Amino acid sequence: MKPIALSVPMRKPRNPLARAAALRHAGAHGCSASARRQQARRELRRELSALPTHSP
Repeated sequence: MKPIALSVPMRKPRNPLARAAALRHAGAHGCSASARRQQARRELRRELSALPTHSP
């Protein structure tokens, strides 16, 4: 009986640049729009709380 020869296809090598980017937590530059809105809301509340309150 003849031995069966199996052929296993080679996997594609990983991209070394993509791995380095993942370690650096690469992503979008700058804040997202929601983060800018939240920061503006916090700044407005801080300014409003700093205003003197006067009661009639």
